[in-house]
Amino acid sequence: MQGDGSQANPYIPENWADFVTACETSGAYVSVPQGTVYEFNEIAPAGFSGTICTGTNLTIYGNGLTINNLRYIGKHFFGDRKNNSLFDINFTNMYFTSGFFAGDTSNSTSTDFLNFYHCRFSGEFYENSSFCLCNQNIYFRDTDGKGCSFNLAFYDNAIAFNRRYNYSYIYNGNVKLSGESTASMQGIYAYDSQFTGKMPFSSVAFSTADRCIFDMDIENISKSSGTSVLNSDRLTGTQSGFLTADSQQIRNAEYLRNIGFPIGV
Repeated sequence: MQGDGSQANPYIPENWADFVTACETSGAYVSVPQGTVYEFNEIAPAGFSGTICTGTNLTIYGNGLTINNLRYIGKHFFGDRKNNSLFDINFTNMYFTSGFFAGDTSNSTSTDFLNFYHCRFSGEFYENSSFCLCNQNIYFRDTDGKGCSFNLAFYDNAIAFNRRYNYSYIYNGNVKLSGESTASMQGIYAYDSQFTGKMPFSSVAFSTADRCIFDMDIENISKSSGTSVLNSDRLTGTQSGFLTADSQQIRNAEYLRNIGFPIGV
């Protein structure tokens, strides 16, 4: 592995083992070579149970890194450590039957965070697994106008954003959901984001949904603040706090502007 982990000379991992080692060093900068793929059908074909990024205050530049076919059978893939930032990583074809993808099992403070910048996530979650367990604040941020994208399915009692002591924040995200889960979801802050597909949870409560469009199948949904619109043709239960538009109106910018949706703001 090249580099010394400083900002001027970041670690450059040559393989998965190097990557794990680099991400154990608190305060390290890591830069993955462009085009790198970590294929878990080869790394751990029977399932992976470990935790990565066990250092704190890490800055990880993925440069398009792909982590593919992660079949997770452990407690938490990211977690237990605080204030790490990850840039431009693809997490594709994840399969979780236990634990959670990101978060912290301890009681974090309101200033603890985990940042994902312009990352992509796809996969399926089963049983009691979670995409995020929010004991710390987890942010899905944009860079240069490019936010994170999600294509995730949830079944059994699995949940996307599981609020404990803190929250999930989505900025300029493209969120596609599907599945059928008995879980409910709350404590999400979303801004300038698009939600499509099917909301797989029986009820969802956003703390804030501002300048977001929900063009998806939804049973019950509410929000406490912000201005957002949902497709009333695809609502089967109740909603609270949203502007509404039918399947044609929600694609009409002039109509949305006339009902108070802040287009162009």
